[in-house]
Amino acid sequence: MPFGAGKYDKQLSECLKDCGAKQGILIVMDGNLGPSFCAHLSEELLFNVPNILRDTAKQIEAMYKKGHV
Repeated sequence: MPFGAGKYDKQLSECLKDCGAKQGILIVMDGNLGPSFCAHLSEELLFNVPNILRDTAKQIEAMYKKGHV
């Protein structure tokens, strides 16, 4: 995984500022700079991203099954 500014670093920085957050992940599927992701995370959270994404996927699947998506 590359470290340093990513394609969408500016957008993630603006989003975190707007949300009053210190950490976050931005995943872009079909952006004007192409698909990519950007993360501003502590090392602890960085290594927990796979678990966070799995939990998020489970929540989306549950919503879909209930017809909420």
